Amino acid sequence: MRPASVSVNGVGVSPWLPIDPSTDGYIDGIYIEPGAGATISVEVTCDKIMEAGTTIVAFPIGVAALTGATANAAAGLPFAATAVRLNQTVGGSTSVLTFIQRGIR
Repeated sequence: MRPASVSVNGVGVSPWLPIDPSTDGYIDGIYIEPGAGATISVEVTCDKIMEAGTTIVAFPIGVAALTGATANAAAGLPFAATAVRLNQTVGGSTSVLTFIQRGIR
């Protein structure tokens, strides 16, 4: 297993982190670290983010610990998705999302 991370600085969204469909299992963990004064949420999609011309629809993750967070939190992804991203709605600091996917890496 190898962690993958993405960050966002200030209000905005991070790039999508694709979930590898060729590994067995699912995402073991999603870990978020809001920056000072930041409010963040994790979003997921089921769209094919690597295909040109795809309209990507973001959905809230629906996990209380990863929605509107202002402190470090961790949770598992409760359903299949093709990618995750971090959405910072408040604050000018840098926040980080890390996920670890099950499988041999």
